[in-house]
Amino acid sequence: MKIFIISSAAIPTPPPKDSYGGLELVVGNAAQEMANQGHDVVLISAVGSPLAGKWAIADKKGVLDVRELQDPSWSAGELEHYLGYKEMLENEVGKGEGVVWDNTWQMWAYISVAGGWYDSNGVWRDELVLNSGKNVKLTPHPGMKVVHTHHGMPNASIPPPRVKYPRFVGLSNAHCQLLGNIMHVPIRVVHNGVRLPEWKPEEFTDEGYLLSLNRMTYEKGIHDSIDIAMQHEMPIKVIGDDTKVRDQGYVSQVIDRCRSSRGLATYYGLVDNETKEEMLKHCKAVIACPVNQGPYAWTEAFGLYAAEGLGYGKPFIGLANGGLLDIIEHGIEGYLGLTPASVSSYIPHLEKIYKEVCRKRVEEKFSVQIMTNNYIELFNKVMDDTKEAGKW
Repeated sequence: MKIFIISSAAIPTPPPKDSYGGLELVVGNAAQEMANQGHDVVLISAVGSPLAGKWAIADKKGVLDVRELQDPSWSAGELEHYLGYKEMLENEVGKGEGVVWDNTWQMWAYISVAGGWYDSNGVWRDELVLNSGKNVKLTPHPGMKVVHTHHGMPNASIPPPRVKYPRFVGLSNAHCQLLGNIMHVPIRVVHNGVRLPEWKPEEFTDEGYLLSLNRMTYEKGIHDSIDIAMQHEMPIKVIGDDTKVRDQGYVSQVIDRCRSSRGLATYYGLVDNETKEEMLKHCKAVIACPVNQGPYAWTEAFGLYAAEGLGYGKPFIGLANGGLLDIIEHGIEGYLGLTPASVSSYIPHLEKIYKEVCRKRVEEKFSVQIMTNNYIELFNKVMDDTKEAGKW
């Protein structure tokens, strides 16, 4: 099968060892596994991918072709990204020769399907005006087969216009329900998967600290995680992206909280994958308190950090929110509370969680191989869209 994968323009896919990206890590791992299974995979990445170039998979008849288009940019938007792959997309899979797996926020691939879009005034537009002033005429490709995975909240409240089958995918049951309520279309679920480290339980020691692994934004509730650790006089290490955030004021608040923690909370900010993995190997548990009540409440689409921790045999403790409800069975791989106070009450019970049980959970439900198999099953249905299973 030909699979044309569009990843983020913000961070190379997969991320280099000295950087970190959640979406990009998931998509990069899936692309490699799809090629390992014998598929012909094109992956569109920002410049800097460690897999840039074309790779033939020995004995598998698979190909991984990683094409870098532009320097990584969070702020430049995805239009330039789209213009870089538009011709390749339309020429190679425009008639339905394969499946397009779009992981971008703004869903530009659908503009190639429809040949345009409605602007804010309800006027149909079938030309793009470039910064140079040049007009690019859009041509519809109604046979193109697109599957779009949202990795957060959508930037639209209706499905793309003039697209017969939008085919949206969410990352958890709660995420799918939210997306369906917003977009007013059916949503399929495919849980994210993590690449499992070699199982070396004797090396995955408990050094007594909690690990907060989250982007530094208020809705992720890092402040609550720090407070819970301090209530129990437990060390906590705080890592996560503090560069691509809306409010640097909140980052400063978290840093100040760590400084006033009497040495219990240590702030690291953005770290590379190797540092993150070392911290996962030696923490007591992963903690996260994504806000689930009040004006700042939001839905955690998945919770990759929880699955990553399970891979090292580490329990999870935190607020019951979104995808965490799919990943963690309360009292088995960790504890989920409805409020920060209830989360705090479970801290003394972490010793009751067995590392082998945590590992088994992610092996059976949230590995890269399982995620990839679930996507391939969907893609096969989409390729034969004469049947109802491929038409959602």
